[in-house]
Amino acid sequence: MRYDLPVSGPIDLDLTFSCGQAFRWVREGDAWRGIVGRTEFTVSLLDPGHLSIALVGKDPGREALVRYFRLDQNPLSWLDHAEELRALPGILPLFGLRLLEQDPWETLASFISSAWSRSSSRRPSRTRASSGTRGGALLKLGSACPR
Repeated sequence: MRYDLPVSGPIDLDLTFSCGQAFRWVREGDAWRGIVGRTEFTVSLLDPGHLSIALVGKDPGREALVRYFRLDQNPLSWLDHAEELRALPGILPLFGLRLLEQDPWETLASFISSAWSRSSSRRPSRTRASSGTRGGALLKLGSACPR
């Protein structure tokens, strides 16, 4: 299944997926691939106003994708009455970061896993251990997580 969805306001996929809020995403060329629930996503920008999402697995539906990426929210609207913030050097590019609406259990498990891997001397790769359905083992968190 594939969706081409309009984006309200700026979106920066690199910033969104690499800022530390989600751990099961890896960059592949111009796209990002990751696991959400039991579905593999491949996400890329068609142009600054349209997001392309290809899915393998259970289709969560258009509205769930819009909610997950907060595509109907324009982060620049938060500055409507905050001109002093607009004036800060370098602030505007940060508004491309989208706070993902993740499942709370997955967020907690990812956080604990990342904290453990940072403190472990073995430093396993969270991305390789927990994502991807092609050419590698997939840690099936879904079977261990309550639904």
